[in-house]
Amino acid sequence: MIELLLAEAAFCVPAAERAPVAVVDEFVSAYNAHDLGRLRQVVTADASMGAPDKRTSGQEVLARYESVVFVRYPDVRIEVEDRLAADDMVAQMESVDGLWESDRGLTIYRVNGGCIVEMGISQ
Repeated sequence: MIELLLAEAAFCVPAAERAPVAVVDEFVSAYNAHDLGRLRQVVTADASMGAPDKRTSGQEVLARYESVVFVRYPDVRIEVEDRLAADDMVAQMESVDGLWESDRGLTIYRVNGGCIVEMGISQ
């Protein structure tokens, strides 16, 4: 139980105001570096993440990045192709390379208090 609380404490806690674009840029940079510590600094443990029919928590998504995605696909990277930002939302056309095949889609991030609290993916 203590280990779980410590793991949750390592995640972003909304407090400081940072520009949503800067937070999303940090997410992409940390993802591309496969740096779970930096990813936890910008994603809340309870963030709602994933495709509309497969939503899960930030904690679960980052655990999958660590145990599956970054292990099976050591060259996986996000490339931002286009972006639109307004208020607390950042919408990006992204391509993900380094998987068995490239993937391209729209990702919409919602940022609150310097943390990603929602990330929706559509293809």
